Amino acid sequence: MSSNETTWTDKSETPPRASEWRRFRRVFFGRRVVVFGTVIIGFLVLMAIIGPWIAPYDPIKINLRERLQDPSWQHWLGTDNYGRDILSRIIYGARTSLQIGLLSVGLASIVGMILGGVAAYYGGWIEAIIMRFIDALMSIPVVVLALVIAALLGGGETNVIIALSVSQMPQYARLMAGQVVSVKENDYILAVKSLGANDWRILFNHLFTNSVAPLIVQFTLTLGGTILAEATLSFLGIGIQEPTPAWGAMISNAREYLMDHPLLSIAPGVAIMLVVFGFNMIGDGLRDALDPRLRGRL
Repeated sequence: MSSNETTWTDKSETPPRASEWRRFRRVFFGRRVVVFGTVIIGFLVLMAIIGPWIAPYDPIKINLRERLQDPSWQHWLGTDNYGRDILSRIIYGARTSLQIGLLSVGLASIVGMILGGVAAYYGGWIEAIIMRFIDALMSIPVVVLALVIAALLGGGETNVIIALSVSQMPQYARLMAGQVVSVKENDYILAVKSLGANDWRILFNHLFTNSVAPLIVQFTLTLGGTILAEATLSFLGIGIQEPTPAWGAMISNAREYLMDHPLLSIAPGVAIMLVVFGFNMIGDGLRDALDPRLRGRL
């Protein structure tokens, strides 16, 4: 074999392959800021799970004798205007925020995926009706749309979940429609059709499964914004109602004590900031780790 042939053969060799899990770990944990965000969310999940066992006090029990106390060994973050322990309410508030965030984004993603997938797959008048409805929702800012729906439905956890789900749904519908349009004309989809597979089998077994990577990234990125939107609704008094611990409501109740007892607002505010930051960093890391252009490469 000549030297030219040897050089050509060497250049044509494919890069070494790596296991999907190994490549995912290397890319995802390759940046410290993503690791930091993962630690924050891991701590949030742990706090939400074991909250009843680690919270030092009952988060809704009123004790007016201990109202507006400064941080001490008995109350590490002090107490609010009703004498309730701030640390305990933040711990229980993590469960409220995580539960509403997961349920809202989960419902929005399922409905949005179905609507976007059906619209892009069938096209025609079905696509026109669905996508014009989605366009109408997207023309309204997410927080404003959630405020309007929550105001119409009233406060409470169930109504907040519905409001946040409707406001987040258009993002998933648009994303899913774009994915289906780019995938549905591929050869393997045409082959499945030729074998007699029905439309719903193609949608769920092939189109949805091949579009899952960007949807996972969108799910994670949306969680932070949804928790922030829930805090906004609670702050305005149309979200989670007293006495249920909610970070936004805690900030709202502490407004009149901001100068004398700033920690009442700062503590839940920092909690919201860290959680939103954590989910955004995880979403950013997932976007890099699930990039198909890097798949299977070292």
